[in-house]
Amino acid sequence: MELVYLWVKEYKNIHEQGFNFSSRFNCDYNKKTNELTIEENDEYIPDFFGKNINVTAIVGKNGSGKSNLIELLYFGTLSSVNYFHIYLDKDKLICKGIKIHDNKQEFLVKEIPKNKRIYLRCGKINDDIEIKNDLSLIFYNNLFSEFDNFGQKSIVGNSDENKFDISTRNLINKYSKRQNEILQNQILAQRTRESKNKFVSFDNQYKLYLKKNIEHVIHMSKNINFDLEVKIPTKIFISLKAIPRTKPSSEELISRPKSFLSNIKPRNSLYEKIVYEMIYSFLNYTIASQDEVSKSIGMNTISKLKEYLDESSSLKKNINDVFDDMFRVLKNTEYKSDFQNMEKFLKILRIYIDSYEDKSNNRIEINIDKIEDNDFISLYQELTFITPDFLDFSWFPKLSTGEENFLYQFANFYSLKLQKTNKQLTNNLFIFIDEGENTLHPNWQKKYLKYWLKFLEKSFNGKNIHLILSSHSPFLLSDMPKQNIIFLDTYDEKKYSTLKNFKKGNSINVTKKLDIKPFGANIHNLLAHGFFMENGLMGEFALNKIQSIVGFYNEVKDGRKNKENYDDKIKKEFYFIRDNIGEEYIQGVINNHIEFIEEKLGVEGSFKDKRIEELEREIAELKAKK
Repeated sequence: MELVYLWVKEYKNIHEQGFNFSSRFNCDYNKKTNELTIEENDEYIPDFFGKNINVTAIVGKNGSGKSNLIELLYFGTLSSVNYFHIYLDKDKLICKGIKIHDNKQEFLVKEIPKNKRIYLRCGKINDDIEIKNDLSLIFYNNLFSEFDNFGQKSIVGNSDENKFDISTRNLINKYSKRQNEILQNQILAQRTRESKNKFVSFDNQYKLYLKKNIEHVIHMSKNINFDLEVKIPTKIFISLKAIPRTKPSSEELISRPKSFLSNIKPRNSLYEKIVYEMIYSFLNYTIASQDEVSKSIGMNTISKLKEYLDESSSLKKNINDVFDDMFRVLKNTEYKSDFQNMEKFLKILRIYIDSYEDKSNNRIEINIDKIEDNDFISLYQELTFITPDFLDFSWFPKLSTGEENFLYQFANFYSLKLQKTNKQLTNNLFIFIDEGENTLHPNWQKKYLKYWLKFLEKSFNGKNIHLILSSHSPFLLSDMPKQNIIFLDTYDEKKYSTLKNFKKGNSINVTKKLDIKPFGANIHNLLAHGFFMENGLMGEFALNKIQSIVGFYNEVKDGRKNKENYDDKIKKEFYFIRDNIGEEYIQGVINNHIEFIEEKLGVEGSFKDKRIEELEREIAELKAKK
């Protein structure tokens, strides 16, 4: 399945614009005549990007509507009378969202006459926008951008069941809400979740997100043979970190965890320290909670544990026994499932510590190929909704921010194959990546599409994929034929004087107006094209500094500057600017300007005087060598 064409009447800054998403067809909708034209491209090459893979790039500067277009496609909009689209399903073109007068909403591609166009008389845009369920939509963005249409019906799908939002923002937000089993008492569950969510700061959410990414990378590295620019680390380090203690919310609480946990046997091993930290943190956070139910459960647990300690004679109690005692107390509360997860986590942790503990550094060092598919990190994430984040997980060798971003993109997509829910990927995938190359080194941006095509072939073999990428970087375009690119710009009356009924800032599809062949083009030439850099390639700060010399030159030429205006400070800065210009031609021009300034003003020790001194010195050195 492939998206062929989208026409938008009104959405944010998009106003009465059509967009071709397929290189196989060229579509155009005439709003005045209500006529839809569809033409098949004779130069179309099937499977150009790979078997059953189509790629569309949406390119433009900031504010040109790239993200709005992807947002509309993935999240949908409130009014479905604002757009219609055409998609290709096998050999059939299907028009959705607009009434075709002859009632032929779909037709075979072979019905389009060779070297001719097919003209369809259209009626009004309608609500018939849904397409079949055999389509999954995947959205990725690595920035913390906000979208307004959560819960809306997508324009290329009919429910949230076929949508997979793996953007960084959404994945982090997921960790602000506890994802546990349905509790028996829904009212109690709601109250306790509200209190627990207070423990999950943004910092904790982000750290949990990073830990989940580590898990995804481990799964991906074990299951597919995929060579990336970034080498996947060989190990992870797991260590206990210092936890800031929560202060009592009001008056001094009569029973603090430390008052009775001091009766536990000394904690020498890493395992005992971690168990102790779990118990202490859980009780400490619970009794300090603003939620009365959670506080009551915490206080009752402490009271019961004190009784058990008193009953166990004067000998100090083992930390594992205390954990068992806690489970006895909490097994009939809403924390039962939490402690069952704790128990599973500790069993796996014990195995890892016994096999891979580095006692000299008080941590676990484990090769990623030794980590079993036992949901160890997922279990730990569950615990951090009832305790603080008490373990550090880190890569070895360490990854840079750019390397993490590059690696985690693919790992998050691969994680969709591992989901253990009823929400599964279908055979047809529309993948939307919004500026995914951000934070990546230019060399990686140049290889970005190559890696994605290789990844999709390895990970989603057998699926029909339409990959839609937005970008404001020209690095991606050198891999793309123009037929696969949508160029966007913002409306400016001077620049687009022939266009009417547009407002400043409206998104304009300028693909047909550009005389550019990006495929295989030199990236420097693409950058130099006026579409990307209207005022050239030089940085504005450097340009202003150079222009300050040109401006001073013109004022000297016109007699508006004299020798007093050319003091040592200005002279030193002009020399510094000239000497640091990287483009030889511009450097030569600026050097001539400075020579003119100094000669015109009669400056002593001018550039010419210094040059004469240098030449005389060189002559003297040559004579001395005779």
